[in-house]
Amino acid sequence: MMKMNKSKTKIIVIILVATTITAVLIFGNIFPINSITSGINNNGGTNKVVILTFSDSSKSQYANARPILNGYGFKGSFFITCGLIAPASNSPSMTWQNIATMKKEGHDIQSGAMTYAPLINLSKSRLDYEVQQSKQCLSNHGVNPTVFRIPYGRSWDNLTIINTIAKHHNFAINGFSNLMYLHCDGWQQQYVHQRQQHDCRTYLQDGSLTFANRYSIREWNHNTLDVKYSHDYTKIFPAFVDELKKQTPYNYNGKITAIPIIAYHNIDNRKQPNSTDVNLFADEMKYLRNSGFKVLTMADLAYDQNNNFITVKGISS
Repeated sequence: MMKMNKSKTKIIVIILVATTITAVLIFGNIFPINSITSGINNNGGTNKVVILTFSDSSKSQYANARPILNGYGFKGSFFITCGLIAPASNSPSMTWQNIATMKKEGHDIQSGAMTYAPLINLSKSRLDYEVQQSKQCLSNHGVNPTVFRIPYGRSWDNLTIINTIAKHHNFAINGFSNLMYLHCDGWQQQYVHQRQQHDCRTYLQDGSLTFANRYSIREWNHNTLDVKYSHDYTKIFPAFVDELKKQTPYNYNGKITAIPIIAYHNIDNRKQPNSTDVNLFADEMKYLRNSGFKVLTMADLAYDQNNNFITVKGISS
């Protein structure tokens, strides 16, 4: 009787092992383990992406945000305003040595104008100074910026500003939205200007500017949550997660057509309108890592001249 039970046990074990191996072989490509936990699908792509930008050249970005980013292997896009760069290490702004260190670590360094002045209503010479000279300034420090961030945004309909930026940069952040649609066609229900637009070409047939194009890329400002919820972690963190989930209907099967571009400023505990608490920032980055997000930089963007779409290098869009 004992021998029979042992034999039956062996048979059952063999069947279970064989069944498990067969399930892995047959279904492994349909439900890979990583896809369940990290958003990586069977094509090797990711359905969860985000770009993290930092403006104003605050020292807190270097001292507080940078170590957290580095700890998770994330790279941020830092928009440097040359006129704000500090001559001494004890300044509230970053130094050129700080910027050189971030560049060496692989972070994305881009142009944030010369003085952070609003570009609207500037003279032509002053506008050229803010746009062209900021590129030259960074070039003098070993950086070749390809993206310009318009201070305060809201210049999408200014032909002079867009044309000036287009002479010197491949892209520009210019305005605000929860998502940036890579085909520039996602705002039809929100803005009348979008009714004529189905791609990212810069100009309409009559020569006027399109609402969204590679020089009017939209980001969403984290400080809107910081101010709205008075720096209350318990309210801001779930709102942050909800914002990230808005890309879900647009990104699937490894194809990315919408990206949340999150704009940060100061990363400190001063609870000012332009501040994001350090612990909150750390937990947001932890969430991105644990949820399988791919953190991109602005330098990862490219432009498809044939279809007039913004694309992500190495990812279908």
